[in-house]
Amino acid sequence: MISNNKVVDLIQNISLSDKKYVGKSICILAKFAQERLPIPNGFVITGLGFNQFLDFSDLKKYYENSKNRDGHIEGLENAFNATEVPGILRKEISNFYSKISGFTDAYVNARAFVLDNEGNELEQKKFTSYDIRGEVNLAKTICEIYKNIVLENQDTSHLFFTGQLQIVIAIEKSVQSEASGTMYTTDIVTKDKTKLVIEAVYGLESGAE
Repeated sequence: MISNNKVVDLIQNISLSDKKYVGKSICILAKFAQERLPIPNGFVITGLGFNQFLDFSDLKKYYENSKNRDGHIEGLENAFNATEVPGILRKEISNFYSKISGFTDAYVNARAFVLDNEGNELEQKKFTSYDIRGEVNLAKTICEIYKNIVLENQDTSHLFFTGQLQIVIAIEKSVQSEASGTMYTTDIVTKDKTKLVIEAVYGLESGAE
């Protein structure tokens, strides 16, 4: 279970009581891991980690000094471009990357979700980056993910700085796939919730999550 100040943790350590900081999808993934289903090793940068990123990188201070009357933030893209993952958070990320990577730098995938302040996922706001290798490249990718999601819509950017929205990133070790795909728990055409739909291809599907 995530403690009040836990910003990064192994996916297998997450419980349903952590939903507020990681979202439902990560809780389900954690349950699979705890039941020893064959899923990739991984860790999660929680919503608390995102808040730490904003606080220790001075982006939140920049927001307070630069927002206009509409809540829009002038020059925010340039501020993000000049920002790196703060040392206190980067140390945690490096530690957990080493745990799932081993002695050599492993390729990992990063999946990001946007949550409200109660941990509910915004379905339209997701982001995935594939085949990242090395702690340095991972740190850069995390900054890019945060930037791309926050800047996606000027009308909602301020909600990340006021604590109404948070970003969670799951980092999972890449696998050599014989087949891969996506499972939907509802028929995507008829919306029938009593049916599952599985789309699959040989090898690794670029959209498989």
